[in-house]
Amino acid sequence: MEKGFSYVRLLHAAPLAEPVNVYANDTLIAKNLKYREFTEYLKVKPETYNIRVVLARDNKTTVLDEKVSFIEGLIYTAAVIEKNELSLELITDTEREKYKDKAGLR
Repeated sequence: MEKGFSYVRLLHAAPLAEPVNVYANDTLIAKNLKYREFTEYLKVKPETYNIRVVLARDNKTTVLDEKVSFIEGLIYTAAVIEKNELSLELITDTEREKYKDKAGLR
């Protein structure tokens, strides 16, 4: 893991939601993300980002708009989840480099 950065991947975990596009500070970071799909890990600066999730079919209808902060050296999964409405849940992951050739559960 490179010093001075955080790592984050996105997960679409809302079964009733359509495919989405995800923007961080108005930059597209995931396109046409479908239920149960993950992105690759993205290397990001440890700061606060405005995360906006829009429907992929029109790329206009905003279904989620939240600010999230990342801490240097941590690895995250940012999951789009559905309770009463869509929200973003940050899950702190563990670095798996030392176990990269072994199966694991969490």
